[in-house]
Amino acid sequence: LYGADISKSAIDYSKEFEKPVKVLYEHAQKYKNAIIIDGKKLLDKPYYFSADLEHPCDFGHLMEGLKLAKIIK
Repeated sequence: LYGADISKSAIDYSKEFEKPVKVLYEHAQKYKNAIIIDGKKLLDKPYYFSADLEHPCDFGHLMEGLKLAKIIK
């Protein structure tokens, strides 16, 4: 669940995006070893993104890895 939060300016996108996320959470609950990590927790600064505001820049990838390592440790 990465990317800039454009849901505030795109209501239709926000509603449609909620559907697959809900399905992921429902399926993950069936497995005790399944973990879902919100991408916003890994990439929580605007400067972690490249110019398109969707994909991480090199520094963003680095920070994403460091934060993920802390979570799964």
